[in-house]
Amino acid sequence: MNDVVPTNKRKGLGYYGWAVWALLIMTGTVMAQDPLVIDLRGNGKLSWTNRFTNGTYTLKWASELSGSWHDWSSYTHATPTNESMSIDVPMYFRLLIDTNHNRFIPPDGQILMMVGQDINSIDQYVDATGIEPGGVMLYTSAMNAEGLTNAFYLGGGGTQHGQYLVDKYSNSALQIGLYMVGELPDIAEGYYDDSIDKLGHWIESTGRMVFLRIGYEFDADWTAYDTNLYVRAYRRIVNRYRALHIDNIAYVWNSQGYAVRHDPMAWYPGDAYVDWVGVSMFGNPYGVNKPYVDRIVEIAENLNKPLMIAESSPHGITATNGVSSWTQWYADVFKWIAENDVKAFCYINCDWDATEMWQFNTLGWGDCRVQSDPDVLALWMYTMTNHPFIQGNTP
Repeated sequence: MNDVVPTNKRKGLGYYGWAVWALLIMTGTVMAQDPLVIDLRGNGKLSWTNRFTNGTYTLKWASELSGSWHDWSSYTHATPTNESMSIDVPMYFRLLIDTNHNRFIPPDGQILMMVGQDINSIDQYVDATGIEPGGVMLYTSAMNAEGLTNAFYLGGGGTQHGQYLVDKYSNSALQIGLYMVGELPDIAEGYYDDSIDKLGHWIESTGRMVFLRIGYEFDADWTAYDTNLYVRAYRRIVNRYRALHIDNIAYVWNSQGYAVRHDPMAWYPGDAYVDWVGVSMFGNPYGVNKPYVDRIVEIAENLNKPLMIAESSPHGITATNGVSSWTQWYADVFKWIAENDVKAFCYINCDWDATEMWQFNTLGWGDCRVQSDPDVLALWMYTMTNHPFIQGNTP
């Protein structure tokens, strides 16, 4: 094969066996990018080596350099059959090799279960259920990167301490909400690069799968993010971590799932910057928010990105009313998860009214700890043990 021109060169993203990291062997050896685009000007054989064989890869083709991409039917979300693979490639085709850019996706039929949102709520959940969750949640900011190596009290978010969670829950992934409210211009211009790098180096040091929700609930009124500034700030963070070769991060683009000022896609950073699509779910998904959560499902499907319920809790319903609480919120949420192929479910297991930020408000969040009512706890335990949730002790 002659005159092979690799383009769009970004760092490969394989990690933990849920993604594929490929080496392309053409005229010399080129590390695979995600996705990698190559212009082929002669017949030949495309060969590569899979670091893992339990992920997927996708091939697309275009007959012209400026043409539209088309699925290569034999290689759409194909599973590598062995470590080394090769295919014959026609001449004058442009080829795109996507080695599962969507990071840390559970196997088909399984759902990663994560719990938050502070160390006390997580500890109480584990004590009550005896289940170490598949992931634990924490919050920090792009401005200060607080709550990583030392405990930090985050008002309504409770006590955050990332290293405590890493040390105590050795089999759990991490899910991090990254706060950026009021500081998008300075983040986009690089004034907080030191704090952003501090967070990135800590993430790398954990050796865990880390789901990073950059500017979570980007479309909410409380964040008031300008669409262009949000995209610039989001991309700057991702680009810095790629430049630092930090590759145990999956980037989550998290909508609030409520009525918004613009369609969520106005804040979209681009396919190369989003690994997961997330949605918050504090109301019943079949209630007044249905059009908005359904829109996020549609977006995830159109983008071919895995879907995460990134924050959830039965707002106003609480977990204290037994079977009534279960039927008003929990049962419908689990039904929605099954219907929409949700790949990760994050539950905030806290008593909202007991925290400083929420106890005097009139929003009526209430006690949403599953252990606060014996009927809710029994139904929760049945669901966790009889449905395909990945927990910290899942083989």
